Amino acid sequence: MIAEEKKVQQQQQTNCNELRSIPLRSNVFTERFFGSFNWEEFACGCGAAFVNIAITYPIYKMIFRQMLHGVPIASAFSQLRHEGLMFLYRGMLPPLAQKTISLSIMFGVFDGTRRYLVDDYRMNPYKAKIVAGITAGTVETALLPFERVQTLLADSKYHQYFENTQRAFRSKMTIRPAYRPKIIKKRTKHFIRHQSDRYAKLSHKWRKPKGIDNRVRRRFKGQYLMPNIGYGSNKRTRHMLPTGFKKFLVHNVRELEVLLMQNRVYCAEIAHGVSSKKRKDIVERAKQLAIRLTNPNGRLRSQENE
Repeated sequence: MIAEEKKVQQQQQTNCNELRSIPLRSNVFTERFFGSFNWEEFACGCGAAFVNIAITYPIYKMIFRQMLHGVPIASAFSQLRHEGLMFLYRGMLPPLAQKTISLSIMFGVFDGTRRYLVDDYRMNPYKAKIVAGITAGTVETALLPFERVQTLLADSKYHQYFENTQRAFRSKMTIRPAYRPKIIKKRTKHFIRHQSDRYAKLSHKWRKPKGIDNRVRRRFKGQYLMPNIGYGSNKRTRHMLPTGFKKFLVHNVRELEVLLMQNRVYCAEIAHGVSSKKRKDIVERAKQLAIRLTNPNGRLRSQENE
């Protein structure tokens, strides 16, 4: 009886080992799918893109200037020549990164997907090419931000705003308001101080009159206009910054967390009297909560320079 029980246990153990040795279906799929990709195809795409951009980027920049300013090709060429060799390849990094990664993905994903469909599923080669092309194109859509940055850096108007690719990416990837209407000011003229035209000692800058019988303060007809916040403008854009956000003053991290659910409407501004230690904590917490700050480097830079 003991010998028979041992035999049964050994048989069960061998069956369990055989079951464990059988790979899971998901593991088989991933191994066979990614095993059909060859690194040589990715390297070929990367090399082709590098040569392509290095040769054609100056020509592309000349055509872009010609279209942007509406000038003949000779004038666009003279512009690039006047800027010098330093600015000729300025902005080349985004298209180079985009094209090398994009063509590398296109070559590698297309070849790997086609080979997997033909070898494993016995699909028609023409159908496999169509599916592989769609797959490669879908993967490439993740590289669209590089094209946007390339266009900005190629325009001479943005030379003063973006020093390099990193600055351009940082400005374009910042938090944006949920609703950004066009801010139209009903009045753009400066408000003049009462009786500043009669007395030289009074400056033209506006000061609110405080006299009990002052006719401007009492808003008599025909007198100077009394200003107020958002004078006569649309109420939706009142208190709104040019960025599209409304400003909220914070003194500590606790007040910053109030904006957690309103970070697409309000931006935070660190109060003037906040110490540099608290300011660092507020800046770090704002990054974690994805809240935009109007003055993140306010006091920190001045202390570093000292």
